[in-house]
Amino acid sequence: MASPARVITAGTNEATLTCAPEFGGLELLRASYHSHRFPLHFHETFAIAMHTRGAARSWYRGGTWLIPPGTVAVYAPGEVHTGEPAGEDGWCYRMFYVPADLMQGVGWRAGYVPANTGTGPVLHDQILCCRLLLAHRVFEISRSPIRRESALLDALGLLVSRLATRTRDSLPDSHRAVALVRDYFEAHYAGPVRLGDLAQASGLSPFHLVRVFRLATGLTPHAYLDQLRVRHAREMLRAGGAPADVALRTGYADQSHLTRHFRRLVGVTPGQYARSCAVARLSSA
Repeated sequence: MASPARVITAGTNEATLTCAPEFGGLELLRASYHSHRFPLHFHETFAIAMHTRGAARSWYRGGTWLIPPGTVAVYAPGEVHTGEPAGEDGWCYRMFYVPADLMQGVGWRAGYVPANTGTGPVLHDQILCCRLLLAHRVFEISRSPIRRESALLDALGLLVSRLATRTRDSLPDSHRAVALVRDYFEAHYAGPVRLGDLAQASGLSPFHLVRVFRLATGLTPHAYLDQLRVRHAREMLRAGGAPADVALRTGYADQSHLTRHFRRLVGVTPGQYARSCAVARLSSA
């Protein structure tokens, strides 16, 4: 794995992002934030955070949850949430961004979402937290492919065993309508999207759709579209796309428009993200 790209976001906020293309797009983040706040957003991957110092707050599924050190926060792909410090001292954590197919390889069943067990996204499990932290650190200290893979799959396997699940088929009709809208967004994110098109795709009236969509995701359809465009921008940047070109291909007016949304949601600029991915590609070549 390549050397990480260190980015000073502002003041005492610091993040180190590392790409691991040999694991199908796996990314690792090590962060120390004192004032940075992530707005409502979601990831195209599983986002698995091991909190090491300070406490954070996260809005998730209609509630606000405290995430203390020694715990693990897990967000499935598409799960809308926020992240911010819960105190003046900020918070530190390490994060795995794990592609869905890699999670399926350790036993996660496609189409399943985490059940809400009363603790929101938070798992109060010190053994699991330590195992995931160990795997994260292995990527920093070892270049042995077998050691990295063994540590990663061992930790993810333990995580999957800890998570109760339920199928999407058990969700109510309104959630299936939201799923249809998400599919429509996926197919048309780069072009103009009208609310009438979304209503037709979902079988709901525009008014009902906006209400149902916000209740289900925490976002308006327009805000969700921004999230999706940033997600695809990340994929294109990882593949070597130039930020200016990526901006146009993902529906933004220009690079500065992309940069504004990208930094707000990812924490780094498209240029910083692209440079980190380029270093990883050269190292793995």
